[in-house]
Amino acid sequence: MRSHLPIRLLVCVALAGSAALAAVTGSVEAAAVGHTSLSCSHFAGSNVGGTWPGAGTLSGCTGTALTQTGTGGTVKLPQIGSPSAKVTWSTGKTSILKTYGDAVITNSCPNRPGYLKVLEDEHWGLVTGGTASGLVGVGAVWRGFFCGYKRTATSTYELFVNLGPVVF
Repeated sequence: MRSHLPIRLLVCVALAGSAALAAVTGSVEAAAVGHTSLSCSHFAGSNVGGTWPGAGTLSGCTGTALTQTGTGGTVKLPQIGSPSAKVTWSTGKTSILKTYGDAVITNSCPNRPGYLKVLEDEHWGLVTGGTASGLVGVGAVWRGFFCGYKRTATSTYELFVNLGPVVF
């Protein structure tokens, strides 16, 4: 399972949202505790050369958290062994994401020229801190599906993209 740790960590970064997960876990509860929602249509990240931490970007974000997040941000992928990632939103505010679960699922990731598709991974967790305070609190979760790609069968993961929205 450790071989999938880098993508799990990347995914936790990308999954800074909970709009879709709130729908699964109860959007009424999420609204009741006063935190905002966000859904980002695009995530791309990499650790070119296999060096960690990697980096990524979230974009196409919509929802009630826009005044705190803007329409996107940059993601600093965590060091291997660390379950937390940091998003710096276009507004300058931040979110700390912690991954509590992941599952490698049937690989429905599209082919990408020049890459081998390796896996599709679902990640979920909590937004545990940061200055984008509307995304933090009871019910402040994130969830997303991600695709991991390599240039060769023996290289480390070099490209991560979302498959569907990353929700907060």
